Amino acid sequence: MRGLLAVFAALILCPLGWSQDPSTTTSSDPEQIFKLASDAYARRDYATAESKFREYLSLKPDRPEAHYNLGVTLVVQKKTEDGIPFFRKAISLRRDYANAWLSLTDALITVNKLDDALTAANDWEKVKPKDGGPALRRSMILSRQKKWDLALLEVQDSLRKTPDSARAKYQLGQVYEGLRQDDNAIQAYRDCLGIDPKYFRAHRSLGDIFERKSQLKNAVDAYQSALALEPTDAASFLGLGNAYFNVKQYDQALTYYNAAVQASPKWATAHTFLADTFERLRKYDSAIESFQNALAIDPNRVDALSGLGRCYAAKGDKKAAQDVVTRLKVIDPKAAERLRILISGS
Repeated sequence: MRGLLAVFAALILCPLGWSQDPSTTTSSDPEQIFKLASDAYARRDYATAESKFREYLSLKPDRPEAHYNLGVTLVVQKKTEDGIPFFRKAISLRRDYANAWLSLTDALITVNKLDDALTAANDWEKVKPKDGGPALRRSMILSRQKKWDLALLEVQDSLRKTPDSARAKYQLGQVYEGLRQDDNAIQAYRDCLGIDPKYFRAHRSLGDIFERKSQLKNAVDAYQSALALEPTDAASFLGLGNAYFNVKQYDQALTYYNAAVQASPKWATAHTFLADTFERLRKYDSAIESFQNALAIDPNRVDALSGLGRCYAAKGDKKAAQDVVTRLKVIDPKAAERLRILISGS
């Protein structure tokens, strides 16, 4: 994403000192329109930036930077599919446009067009053979395909070319996690942070490993470091909740699961884990409410349905619990049978 959000280097002109809102200023001068577009992007008015870059390209269709900038503007608005043709056009106009190659490849990975992304990475490498970016992206693609051994070879190749790349060190950690080599992953994430101490995903990934290992203090330190950089990161709050849940500190877990729900209200996992914790504390009404919140987001979530059935059974409402068994039979017959047996014995 950093590549996709690359600054429009050397393209943003000096301020002109408008006496009116520049987003409403009209001009037939292409360079003035480009300036308006760039300024709109800089103040995060992406809709205006998109409109102005399109207007500029209607007058000057052969400027690769304008196609690239429009592509980036579309991507930051989560219109990634729409941005891809503009990266391709920028490359067709300037074959050695490294940022456009990077953004094209990342965009194709984002929309899960992995074969196209692999082709783009290979073509990028032909143009920029000393750049570590293509090998890094191949590693990312192979990681998505869970081809961890091949992903490792590619990220190692990337690091030979760009040994001080924090992004490549982070990817190395991801690959080692995929290979279940946690000690190597920890070292890779620490190396990443040695290059860029503000790489918050490396802090969070360290937290995830320590949480899995039930190393509470290390997990808390790592997640808190992540949250110091991204204070509303729901995944870090969830990780903190998991870390405390693992050591049966359920009140602390509730605090962080609630924070995860507040940060990401439509995340079914956060609601489910919050409900699990209420269930452990025998706060069944609160657990039922949270399981229902999870199921409102994901009606077929098996662990939430199972938990809902357990809580109804614990409250003595066997009819409601049996209704959950009936729902589960359609989705996961084995889970339904486990719940039926539990209800029968309660």
